[in-house]
Amino acid sequence: MSNYKLYLASLLSGIFLISIFPGFNFEILAWVSLVPLFIATRRTSPLTSLKLGFIAGFVFYSGVIYWIVIAMTKYGGIPLPIGIAVLILLSGYLAIYVSIFTYLLSLTSYPLKYILAPFLWVSLELIRSHFLTGFPWASLGYSQFKILPIIQAADITGVYGVSFIIVMVNTATASFIESIYEKDRRRFVTRYILVTAFLIITSSAYGFWKLSLFNSPLTTHHSPLKIALIQGNIEQN
Repeated sequence: MSNYKLYLASLLSGIFLISIFPGFNFEILAWVSLVPLFIATRRTSPLTSLKLGFIAGFVFYSGVIYWIVIAMTKYGGIPLPIGIAVLILLSGYLAIYVSIFTYLLSLTSYPLKYILAPFLWVSLELIRSHFLTGFPWASLGYSQFKILPIIQAADITGVYGVSFIIVMVNTATASFIESIYEKDRRRFVTRYILVTAFLIITSSAYGFWKLSLFNSPLTTHHSPLKIALIQGNIEQN
């Protein structure tokens, strides 16, 4: 794959990742958003993988946390150029986590890299959420807030469990595409896909069961619970 195609694939992953969050709400794309990046970095050097990961991460975060500029300029009285500079710096910092992800995977041989990918991504999300006071925004699992059966498992695993499954599906999809051209990998890929499918089915079944509890006799025969929600009057767009 030529260099411009590699960078184009990285850019595409970044755009996909933007689109899965509110504003676009194409949450279904989360399940394939990392596939272009996986394909692009499958045979690249560690340094190139580092660059591709950074590009994808920078595009992703700058498109998701754009509201920081609005918050600083409109409500903080900070000049627009400074607000944009802060966005660029913060997006660059957050992109480092994606570049570390692709860099470490490039150092790992097949098939271990596919097995480690979900664990590595979730570990980096966890570190990002706590390191230097933490920045927990835009974890992949949050994108699925509309798909209730999938996110119910978060009461056990937190958002990181949802992110884990998303990355595993992305990895399974990318490995399947690779196996079309590399037949010797098909046995492992088949097993990997089966394990991924098992996790999705198990998580979804748990989710449907949890949701069914809201319609059980134990909950429907009680008097309604009144809840008030107050929306802060602070525009972020």
